[in-house]
Amino acid sequence: MTLSKNLLKECEKKELTLTSLTRLSKIKQPTLYGWSIGRGFKKNEDLRKVCEVLEIGLHSLLFEKPDLMK
Repeated sequence: MTLSKNLLKECEKKELTLTSLTRLSKIKQPTLYGWSIGRGFKKNEDLRKVCEVLEIGLHSLLFEKPDLMK
């Protein structure tokens, strides 16, 4: 899976819209919508903020696999 599919899947699990994820993570809306349609990310810190809100690890968001360091 790609970042876009994982992002949408995790939002669905948490019953969050991209708009609410934008508000909770304090990441600009165009950034999250870009990720959701397959555009790459530029800032690791933005990914970490999203992971914090979704309560998942970075590895899980990017690769749909459990974090190996836990």
